Amino acid sequence: MTPKFAALAAVLTLTGATAFAEVDASALDIDGDGKVSMEEMLAEFPELTADQFSAVDTDADGFLTVEEIEAGDAAGLLPASE
Repeated sequence: MTPKFAALAAVLTLTGATAFAEVDASALDIDGDGKVSMEEMLAEFPELTADQFSAVDTDADGFLTVEEIEAGDAAGLLPASE
């Protein structure tokens, strides 16, 4: 776990933020290109911040994979889904 990831997880835990149970990460890829952009994430998580997105984007490529989304959800890094 990167320091940035750990710090954000701690902040979200202390503020009482909760993750949405069982995010269907593959359904978030609206355009079907195999990766999830910030815009695609905002369609499901309108409260998602750029810092939260970056914390989940562990390879820092500007997109999320299904694995990154699932790990971020399990770590409580995603806001509640609409």
